[in-house]
Order: sequence, then C-alpha cells, then structure tokens
Amino acid sequence: TEFEILKAVHHRYILNCHELFETQQCIWEGMEKINGGELLELLIEGGVYTERDAARAMKQAFLAIQYLHSQGVVHRDLKLQNMLLTEKERTSDLKVCDFGLSAQIPRGALDWGDRDAVKAYRGLSDKWGTPQYFAPEMLWKAYGPQVDLWALGVVLFQLLVGRLPFHSTSNSELFRQIERSPDHLKKLFAM
Repeated sequence: TEFEILKAVHHRYILNCHELFETQQCIWEGMEKINGGELLELLIEGGVYTERDAARAMKQAFLAIQYLHSQGVVHRDLKLQNMLLTEKERTSDLKVCDFGLSAQIPRGALDWGDRDAVKAYRGLSDKWGTPQYFAPEMLWKAYGPQVDLWALGVVLFQLLVGRLPFHSTSNSELFRQIERSPDHLKKLFAM
C-alpha cells in the first residue's frame, strides 16, 4: 500500500517519491531531498512555537491532509516525527512523510465532495499508528479520515505547549484519557 500511495500522490507539502526501482532483493526509493529533519527535532532544539509559526506549519499540514483525503488516503500515523522540514528553520516548508500505516479507501466507498459523508464514514477498524495520537474513533474501531484531523490537533497542541495532551505509562490509561476527551472538550467549549 505504501508504494502505491507514494507513486500516486504528488503535493507540495508531501514528501515526494521521484522513482521506485525493484529488484529481487530490494526496493529502492528515489525521494525528494530534505535538509531540515523532523519537526520534533526542531521543537526540541528551539522550544515551543509561536502562534504565528504554528499556524504556518499547521496550514501546510492541513493542505497535505486535505489532498491525501481527496485521493482516498488516510495517513493514520500523523505525528511530529512524520513531518519533515525542507530546511532547519521554522519558516521552511513542511512535508508529510511515512505512509507505511496508511489506508486507501476504495474509490466508490465515499463521495469525497460531500463533507457530511466524509465526516460520517466509519469503514476502517484497525488500530494503527502511535497511541498518543489515536482519535477516540480509532479506539472504537469504526473510523475514517477524521482520525487524521484529530492527530493534527495533537500535533498543534505539542507545537504550542511542548508536550503531548494525553500521556500515561500504560496504554489502557492513555486510551481512557482519549476516550473521555470529547466530553471534556464539549464542556470546555460550552463555557
């Protein structure tokens, strides 16, 4: 699936694959050159982002995810480590990478032009990705593209606050925190 996705997607804010070569022993990927490293590294080195810098990075991430979703791709493992920077500066372009856990939604399964249908889609059920970035729907094993948007919310929190919003030494406690979060968020925004 990863190689099919790499061959099919081409976007300014997605790490582009220029060539794939396959031998009996190996698969070689000719990828776009990136000099800035992971977004996580820059966050660790330079501290939390200003709202302006975070907004710039998130706009690029959302544009990349909007494109992926329009192509029927759900990333499922969005995190700071899977976002690269073209240069070692906060103002450089961001590139979403690592499609090893991505899923392709069959073309006829969803009308991508109907926003309500996309929000309502629940055709995926595997728990893939990094637990700290799981959306509640992923834990309920009935989800769709919306899990990528949740993960981007976790990324934004990290950029602005410098830590993950949910953390625990056990996955079961972490998952309880995530599952309770929609009710907690509703209360916060109702005030």
